[in-house]
Amino acid sequence: MKGLWKKFDRLTSKCYANLIGADTNTDIWDKAYEVLGEIIHEGRSQNSSYIPELYLLDEETDYEYDVCGWLEDYLDYLDVGKQYEKLRKICAELIGLFRWEEEKPSDFRFYIASSLGAEG
Repeated sequence: MKGLWKKFDRLTSKCYANLIGADTNTDIWDKAYEVLGEIIHEGRSQNSSYIPELYLLDEETDYEYDVCGWLEDYLDYLDVGKQYEKLRKICAELIGLFRWEEEKPSDFRFYIASSLGAEG
């Protein structure tokens, strides 16, 4: 699991390098999201109650990777890039991955509604 977290960390660093133009690989954001999915899947394959709430990703890692902050940046990246279909897909996946008992998925639902509005 530590290896996946290190990979996620390297990829997210490249994501921010992409934002400032230092890295031109635009697929890096999607790759980082895929690794995050692998982390959750692997954790849940070992323990079905692994990270039941989104905010627990940051608590689990002692806020080392700022997962929630990165996810927000990723969704903004997709929104600004007008990648609305992918944005809705990611939001729907995130809503389905967690229980949402402590926090509600309102931000993800807003992204979905906003992207639909932007497409008319």
